[in-house]
Amino acid sequence: MVFNFFICKTSNLLRNIPFTSVLVKREISVCPAWLFALVGFLCFAMFVPNVLVAQTEVQGEVSGVWTREGSPYLVVNVCTIPEDDTLRIEPGVEVRFVMPENRFDPMILNGTLIAHGAENDSVTFSSQLEPGISLIESEGSGCVNAEFVRTLYIGRFLFGEFDAVEIHRSRTNWSRFNEARVLILSHNDFSRAGMSVMGVREQLEFH
Repeated sequence: MVFNFFICKTSNLLRNIPFTSVLVKREISVCPAWLFALVGFLCFAMFVPNVLVAQTEVQGEVSGVWTREGSPYLVVNVCTIPEDDTLRIEPGVEVRFVMPENRFDPMILNGTLIAHGAENDSVTFSSQLEPGISLIESEGSGCVNAEFVRTLYIGRFLFGEFDAVEIHRSRTNWSRFNEARVLILSHNDFSRAGMSVMGVREQLEFH
């Protein structure tokens, strides 16, 4: 009885206590869709084009280093590696010969060409030119050191008279060596076209 009486009294007191109703307003900020689109476009414009359109046109005398960041390198006119100069091509670089229709000027090799790819990251030479065209020509002083190189859609890869040529672990089209002081070829795939060697003066090695 006492307990029930206490409960009733408490209930009556609670009814007489004025409670202030507090309404909390929460403002939810919603960004419009166009703002998201604008931010996305700006990010695309700042970062993506450098990846999508990175390319380098080359002609005239060339030397130094061709890097992945500048790839593909578009040979738009005759290129010459001068005597006593070196052009080094890094893994993953593509060299495209893109001469105008009915005209072709190869890369003239008087100095040294070093094209070193990697097992899963080759250096690539490509062209859409007629099969009889040579990409790289030398008249006696050119040196080539190539590893993990491949050629696509071309006729002859190398042609002429060379000082020293070493090609390893590569897959290239037909090459013709009229004469070379040193010719070393190892673990290559020439099955698509083969190779012609007219004369080697000092050292000839096939592995």
